[in-house]
Amino acid sequence: MININYDDFPVSKNYCYLNTHGIGLTPVSVMEDVKNFLDKSINEPPFEVQFENWIKMTNDTRRLFSEFINAKEEEISFQANSSTGINIVAEMLQLNNKDNIITDDLNFPSMVWPWRMNKKNNPKIKIVRNEKGIIKPEDYEELIDENTKLITTSSVSFINGFKNDLHNIGKITKKNNIYFLVDACLNTGYDNIDVQKCNIDFLVASNYKWLMSGFGAAEFYCKKKHIDKFETPHAGWFNHKQFPFPKSSTDNPLENRLMEYESPNHARKFEPGNPNYLSVYTLRKCLQYINKIGLERIRNKGYKLMLQLIEEIDSKVEIHSSTKSDHLSLEIFFGIKNNTSKELHSKLRKEGIWAGTAAWDLSKESGVRISTHFYNKEEHIDKTISAIKKIINN
Repeated sequence: MININYDDFPVSKNYCYLNTHGIGLTPVSVMEDVKNFLDKSINEPPFEVQFENWIKMTNDTRRLFSEFINAKEEEISFQANSSTGINIVAEMLQLNNKDNIITDDLNFPSMVWPWRMNKKNNPKIKIVRNEKGIIKPEDYEELIDENTKLITTSSVSFINGFKNDLHNIGKITKKNNIYFLVDACLNTGYDNIDVQKCNIDFLVASNYKWLMSGFGAAEFYCKKKHIDKFETPHAGWFNHKQFPFPKSSTDNPLENRLMEYESPNHARKFEPGNPNYLSVYTLRKCLQYINKIGLERIRNKGYKLMLQLIEEIDSKVEIHSSTKSDHLSLEIFFGIKNNTSKELHSKLRKEGIWAGTAAWDLSKESGVRISTHFYNKEEHIDKTISAIKKIINN
């Protein structure tokens, strides 16, 4: 049983908010810690004591996040957003028009667009098409040939909440000696993600959904052997091997120091400048908050509410998501006959249900997306079920 302080989530107290797949709710207690962080920055000289503490705090946050995905601290870097991490991968791999990568039609566009930037020298994109909202690992394997370099997919689809079989896809990429890039934005914070077990080479995550810590920072995981193999596409004072003050023992140290760049052998290699310390601090506090409650408890609460919703609406609506346990996430996509996505979204909003619209209308099906988190209540689900019944009957 989770003892939730709902005072920490006033939005969840006052609204039927089922839109964590869009943006999650940040605990009030975390925001109070953030305010104290800002107050300290205002009232004390930021350099050098505070700056040194920020560096230590950032490294501690790397450690905390690494434990969430079974990685090493040295494999985690902080980027402005997950798209930046994806672009780093594209820049490092330097694929050409003889190569190809494999993705799927449930994937997020940002996971593919970086490979479409260079029109003269870009890889072919092979796309696995879902069948009734489901994609199987063998669907990717069928498209692999001698020129395939990468499989890129999302752990959970933003379209319909489909949870991918990362473990078996990872077996396929390992067997075929190709890279595996995963967007884990939609289940980091409640699911167990294991980059080692799933043979994931690169992973990106965002903080503003189930990690609850807002915008400004995102995580980029790069397997250690790739950190050692690839040169960073971006260089700055922050990712010099001799951070923070590179030295030169030559006769012209000031001049030669400008010419002697050497990148570090850990993930700070991908951080050319200062990270967003405020956002990293917020993430650290949210990770600690999650750890205090327990990831398993959070996951169980979220799935309990989701299963309650599915059980009640399954025969009443058109569910466009797989409800099988292996593929079920904390987001589902469903529609009601004779209602467009916008109409259904509007009707639910009038009943006080904060759902999400269909994902950019990229799917042929009409409907809304609904997601749950541990700060939701059973009464939120009950109210949603009542609203759905009312829409059907009117």
